[in-house]
Amino acid sequence: MRPVAVVNPDLCDKRPVCPSMRFCPQKAISQKSEGRFFGGGLSIVDQSKCTGCGVCMRYCPRGAISLVSV
Repeated sequence: MRPVAVVNPDLCDKRPVCPSMRFCPQKAISQKSEGRFFGGGLSIVDQSKCTGCGVCMRYCPRGAISLVSV
């Protein structure tokens, strides 16, 4: 089992530019477009790229990202 990041959709604020996405060293985070005028949307973690480093957790302003074992 290894740790990977997951996003709690109830806590994600879907801001136009996700800070966690910008700082992920593996580029494992993307955003699901929701047709907003300024962009943004729910952040999604590609678990095949995630190494479980936890950098994303430090930069998520809402605490929506956590590590789980898979």
